[in-house]
Amino acid sequence: MSSISFIEFDADKFSNLQRNLLKPKNKGSEQQCKFLERVIDSSNFCTELEKMLPQGIEENKLPDLVTKMTEAEFKDPPWDTEKRIYSIWKNIPPRIACRTTFWAYITYQQIKSDRIKSSYLVGGRGSTGKNCIHEALNSNDRKEIDKCIREVFRRLGGLKLARGNRSIYVDCILARAWWRERLVEEVAKGDCELEVYVRDAVRISQSYWEKLVTFIVSRNSVFGSTEIRSKFIKILGEELATDPNSPMQKIENLVLASKTLSSVQASLELSILDPKEIEEKMLDIINSISNQ
Repeated sequence: MSSISFIEFDADKFSNLQRNLLKPKNKGSEQQCKFLERVIDSSNFCTELEKMLPQGIEENKLPDLVTKMTEAEFKDPPWDTEKRIYSIWKNIPPRIACRTTFWAYITYQQIKSDRIKSSYLVGGRGSTGKNCIHEALNSNDRKEIDKCIREVFRRLGGLKLARGNRSIYVDCILARAWWRERLVEEVAKGDCELEVYVRDAVRISQSYWEKLVTFIVSRNSVFGSTEIRSKFIKILGEELATDPNSPMQKIENLVLASKTLSSVQASLELSILDPKEIEEKMLDIINSISNQ
């Protein structure tokens, strides 16, 4: 895969499309409605997105998903589906996998290859995307129409314009699966039992995952260190596996652990410690919260 040139949407074109559609004055506008009508039909949607392709570059594809995904599976992929998604595109460099334009292109390719439908980009688990779009368009509710547009971009490749960098890792379904499983692999390092513990920890809930992502992508965060991040999540996974009712399941305690870790880092440079000492520090922090 290293010989492949990684194609992505043209950044200026894609950004302009988002900005134009999401201007406050365009909320519920004819422009938004026409775009949503294209989302209903995968062929029409792909024709619209083809305008985002860079000029003068031959389009070459990464492997497609092996099988078609149902709408329910796409919107809320089980762990084994996320693992398959990661395995297909495992060798994508992180410097590429952190781009909205790259994941928007990958999602477009899966729609074009009929692995998913463009309408899956809208709606919750309890309703189909097509129904949500039709209801929004028929209601003439400006807020609902705008909400649908934002959902499309968030699931397509992330909406950095409104949600910052974390949107790629949290909102884009294919990117989220890739990054979550990459983190599992990074922490478990081939340990099959630990892999299960870590995967369960990062999949507690969408909100829990989003909080973890916020810690990792925040500038100057202690979680920016691969060694510290991996040791913390390892201990977290083991704690939750040992005690399914651990207080560390709660987001507020995850935040508290992060703040405590940052305080320790401020007084003691953790990166200079050997791995065993780092692990002991993580264990002390998590135990102190769990035993409160």
